[in-house]
Amino acid sequence: MQISFLETENDVSFITSEIPESLISVFKGQFYEVEGNRAVKKFPKPIDNLETIKKNYLKYNPELISQAAHLKPVRWEKGLDTFIDIIEGKNIDWWVAGSCSLALRAINVLPHDIDIMLSSKDLEKIKSLFLDYTLWPIVPTGGWIVKHFGMAFLGCQVDFAFDPLPELDQPEPVDSGPYAKAYLEEIEWKGQKIKVPPVELFIKINRKRGRLERVQAIEKFLRET
Repeated sequence: MQISFLETENDVSFITSEIPESLISVFKGQFYEVEGNRAVKKFPKPIDNLETIKKNYLKYNPELISQAAHLKPVRWEKGLDTFIDIIEGKNIDWWVAGSCSLALRAINVLPHDIDIMLSSKDLEKIKSLFLDYTLWPIVPTGGWIVKHFGMAFLGCQVDFAFDPLPELDQPEPVDSGPYAKAYLEEIEWKGQKIKVPPVELFIKINRKRGRLERVQAIEKFLRET
């Protein structure tokens, strides 16, 4: 695969070409624009420290894609440990959504990434603290489910999502929306207190997606707690 970048007055495109057929679905799953064996991800300008982010992308994205394609193990525990170490003492509000929040409860799931939910008041702190790991610049979404979004690589893919919007909870609450944020629960993992959404929010969405084994694991957890 070949990685290149294209800048215009208004945006920057991160381009991967010569993608093997077996990996096309991986790029589609990560919301790239895919045409043939070429995938493009555009980010609006202005972007602070763009040259550093380009270098990070060249360095880390091949490994990230290999993990997303299940060719290499997803080192989510290392990723979360690293995130916690970096923000220690920085007074940052955060919580974990997605499948990682289930794994933190010892429910039998294998996270493919870590979804970190944050507040825009900490936007500049996160940009600065994670600059050397950022692959997708943290930029405004234009009203797409959260206010700002970006991605880092900390041994695994770590998504940074700021201020979930009400649309996320339509037609019903999900694990990363305002409802979940209002009813966070605190659990302990490796001696760290971590906020996670109510586990009940995962049942309907996983049933809808046909992940019946995951639904059974969640229901078993609920019966036993």
